[in-house]
Amino acid sequence: MYSSLGRWETTEKVFDRMEWRDVVSWTTMISGYENNVLPDKAVDTYRRMELQGFMPDEITLAIVLSACTCFGYAQRGQGKLVVEFFDRMIESNVNPDEITFILLLCACSKSRKHYACVVDLLGRAGQLEDTYEFIQEMPIKPDPAIWGALLNACRIH
Repeated sequence: MYSSLGRWETTEKVFDRMEWRDVVSWTTMISGYENNVLPDKAVDTYRRMELQGFMPDEITLAIVLSACTCFGYAQRGQGKLVVEFFDRMIESNVNPDEITFILLLCACSKSRKHYACVVDLLGRAGQLEDTYEFIQEMPIKPDPAIWGALLNACRIH
């Protein structure tokens, strides 16, 4: 609750004073940081969670990947970190889905070509609403190749 209000000092005090934590409480903290544009804190909290012996679930890993995606970790020279998170998913027997792969791709690149490839991939799969939503949520302005991939998918389906 405090994190949604941006009261991080209070949020962190409450979390640090908790006698019992589980993956849900850790994930809630990580998500709060991610939602409030604090990706470094999200990643640091994820690492603390692992050091204390908690195994992340698919939701935790998706949130960490999302934090890395939205805040350009690869552009900051931290692409290996993103791949490390993905490898942990596999090691933890978490089966990544298409959204996970999209997050991974976006976290590793801000190239318009990569975004156009994702749009083409989703469009060819017939997921037109998801494709349009993906375009709307991209951190870059769609170019003609991206819109062309969507229009092509609409023509096919």
